[in-house]
Amino acid sequence: MTDINSEKIILKEVINLFKEKQYAEVEKKALSYIETFPNNPALYNLIGASQNYLGKYNEAIIFFKKTCDLQPDVAENYINVGTALKDVGKEYEAISYFEKSLNIDPFNALVLAQTGYLCIKNFIPDKAKKYLEKAIKLDPKAEFIFNLGEAFRQLGDRKNASRNFLKALSLKPDMIQANYKLALLYQDKKSYKQSMHHFKKCKKYRDSEERYLQSLYMNSEFEKFNEEFKKISILKDSSVLLQMLSSHASIYLNKKDEYNFFNNPFDAIYHKNLIELKKGSYLLMKILQDFNNPDIEQRHQDLLTNGIQTNGNIFDLPFESIQNLKKLIIREINKFKEKNSIFKNTMIKKWPERSILNGWFIRMDSEGFLKPHIHENGWLSGSVYLSIPEEINNNEGCIEFSFEGKDLPDLDGRGPKKLYKPIIGDIILFPSSLAHSTTPFKSDKKRVCIAFDLNPL
Repeated sequence: MTDINSEKIILKEVINLFKEKQYAEVEKKALSYIETFPNNPALYNLIGASQNYLGKYNEAIIFFKKTCDLQPDVAENYINVGTALKDVGKEYEAISYFEKSLNIDPFNALVLAQTGYLCIKNFIPDKAKKYLEKAIKLDPKAEFIFNLGEAFRQLGDRKNASRNFLKALSLKPDMIQANYKLALLYQDKKSYKQSMHHFKKCKKYRDSEERYLQSLYMNSEFEKFNEEFKKISILKDSSVLLQMLSSHASIYLNKKDEYNFFNNPFDAIYHKNLIELKKGSYLLMKILQDFNNPDIEQRHQDLLTNGIQTNGNIFDLPFESIQNLKKLIIREINKFKEKNSIFKNTMIKKWPERSILNGWFIRMDSEGFLKPHIHENGWLSGSVYLSIPEEINNNEGCIEFSFEGKDLPDLDGRGPKKLYKPIIGDIILFPSSLAHSTTPFKSDKKRVCIAFDLNPL
């Protein structure tokens, strides 16, 4: 029997085992056969696919990548690698492999759309727009059009974002995501009746109920707001957005704040200077050096003036300095929890068992500042300060806490406020429901910090 015939027979055997879902046996046999047939890409693909089913995701990636070496002109090989990388959360690398497949086959609508979607997830809207427009020309699916709308939204082009969300809804009227994103755009435009109309179509998707309440409140429909708040707050006792609204209403409407995610948040603020980040320390210098890495992308941020914000989660970066900083932050988060354990509120009682630390760099130039906001997806928020101009005066460059919020009615100075003027090495932690902003400063030097959230999973 020739080697070619033998190769065909063993390949048929392994394929049959794969069809019978005997994945462990496929892995075992195919691994033994590649010693004899080391250049058979089908065997590597079968091993990778079986390992995927067996939960050996990172091992599968290695074997899928081997097929790209053996068949560099086959688009499907790069798609397999990209899909596997996406499944383990390595989305930037996945994008690069999908792009390699598109260099070979530029007319695969699904891959174009998948690449565009991943670019949106990772706040790369220019690339997302390019790929999604090509995908829609080949296959104008509602989902592709919706994602194009999201790319426009990330680019700050609200007009084209709305147009694409509406077009997606014309094709698929019950698309909850399109109703939700359209409602957010109407809310930003202060078109609160229209935002409420679309939030009500979201069927409790994400925080649509809280956002509906927010639109009621901002439209001064206070009687209905109070009525609906009572219903929704019974079912949702851990919403940072509900806490912000309740705190603001307690001042603006002169009523008791009965919501208790953390309704005395000023008492919870945790402020400490970290000796490991003192001026001139090796760790501080290394973090600042790594921050200037050209591979770290930036993203648009509506709330930020005269500054830049990095894209993605910096704690996913492989830099040792960032990972060491992450350990320091987690240490201080545990101290925050211990310090605030005396408070009987939902934030402490229902502290998430599983969570992820999500962070980003913010660098501000002279006259830079952040508008008041909360982090709706967080549980605990914070900042670590890496560079603060020394010559700034009075309350310049401070972080300010309040019950103010984006587009909420002006409290005219009636609400509580607290200012902290950070120095290099400071860490400040606070409930994600607490609105915060920064004050402008004048300096030739930069104000650099890392902001972060502890997000429940």
